[in-house]
Amino acid sequence: MEGTIPNLGNLDLRRLLLYNNELEGPIPDTLWSNTGLLDLRLDNNNLVGGLSARLGNLVDLLDLRLDHNRLTGPLPATIAALDNLRT
Repeated sequence: MEGTIPNLGNLDLRRLLLYNNELEGPIPDTLWSNTGLLDLRLDNNNLVGGLSARLGNLVDLLDLRLDHNRLTGPLPATIAALDNLRT
């Protein structure tokens, strides 16, 4: 797939596996409203920008993979709230 990640709010997602594509642009802020996410894989794309502090809303998250993108800036301090995060 190519292009930007669409608005993914209010979908009650458990897994979002969009790795190894040609997605570009920032991670949409609406993504962080999917508080039931267990797996979020956006690795190996061309995503840019920083991570929202709303990342801390994903308290059930087990697997977060964002490597091999063009993301910038620090990790938000709210990542410390992700007690279940393994990867």
